[in-house]
Amino acid sequence: LEPFIHRIVFRFFSEQESLLEEFNAGRIDAVGGLLPGELEKVQRPYQLFAFKLPRYYAVFFNQSKNLGLKDLPVREALSLSVDKARVAREVFGDYGREINGPIPPGSPYSTSESLGHVFDRNLAIQKLEEAGWKTNENGFREKSIKQSTVALEINLAVPQIDFLVRTAQFLKTSWESIGARTNLIVRAPFDIAETVIKNRDYEALLFGNILNSSSDLFSFWHSSERFYPGLNLSIYNNKKVDTLIAGSRQNMDSESRTIQFDDLQKTIVADMPSLFLYASDYLYLGPKNLEGLDAHLIGEPADR
Repeated sequence: LEPFIHRIVFRFFSEQESLLEEFNAGRIDAVGGLLPGELEKVQRPYQLFAFKLPRYYAVFFNQSKNLGLKDLPVREALSLSVDKARVAREVFGDYGREINGPIPPGSPYSTSESLGHVFDRNLAIQKLEEAGWKTNENGFREKSIKQSTVALEINLAVPQIDFLVRTAQFLKTSWESIGARTNLIVRAPFDIAETVIKNRDYEALLFGNILNSSSDLFSFWHSSERFYPGLNLSIYNNKKVDTLIAGSRQNMDSESRTIQFDDLQKTIVADMPSLFLYASDYLYLGPKNLEGLDAHLIGEPADR
C-alpha cells in the first residue's frame, strides 16, 4: 500500500503572526510549536496533537552568589510558597503540569509524581522564622550572619519570553508574600545564553532543560558540568549524585537502573539546588482529516 501523502513541503516563518495567518488562510496544513494561549487565534477547523517532551522549567539557584540561598530552610521556604499547579495551569492551561524532580512525568525513569510538593505559605514562614530570618520595618526578612546583617533579597534572571516573564512575576509575588524581596532581571534570550549563563552571572535563573530519550542527567547535574560549557546551572556538587549518574550510564540492567534513578532523583530533590516548576506539551495542529498520527513522548519537536 502507498501512503496517501505523496509530497511534504516545509515552510519556515520568522514571525508567529505570519505563521498563524497562513494557517488560518489554508495555505499551510499544519503548525507546530504553538503555546496554549495562541490557540484562540486559530480561525479554522483543526486537530490538536499534544506531544510529551522530556523538557521542564525550573529556578536554578547559584548559592555562591547569594548568602541567603546557601541556607537550606530558605530554599525550602521559597518552594513551599509557590503553588506550582496553579502557575502551570495559568501559563499552559491543560497542556502543562507541575514537576517535582529533574525528570519530568512521562519520561523514562521519572518519579516526579511520587516526590510530591507541598504548597503551604504558613509553613514557609515558620521555616524562615526558625532559621533566624526576621522581618524588618519594611516587611522583608534579614538575618545576622557573622556579625553582619544579610537581607533576604533575590535577583531572579529570566529570558524575555512571555510565559517565562509571567512565571517570574508569579514567583516574585509568592516569594515576597513570605518576606523575600525579589528583583526580576529580564534579559533578551541571547543575552541570557551568551552572557548570564556563560559567566554563571546570576543568583537565581528561570530556565528550561531538555533531556535526551534515556533521561541521562549527566549534563545537568554532574559536578564536572558546573561551569561553561556545562549545563549544571545550579553549580551543583554532590559526590553521591556523581556516582549514581556514572553508574546509571553504565548499567544495562533495567531493574537496578530504575533503583539508581529513583535514588538519584530523591537525593537531588532533598538538596534543593533548584525549584522545579513545570513541564509543557509540544502542541501540533493538523487538518481535521489527518489520520495515523499518535501523540506520544518525543525526544525533541522534530521527532513528531
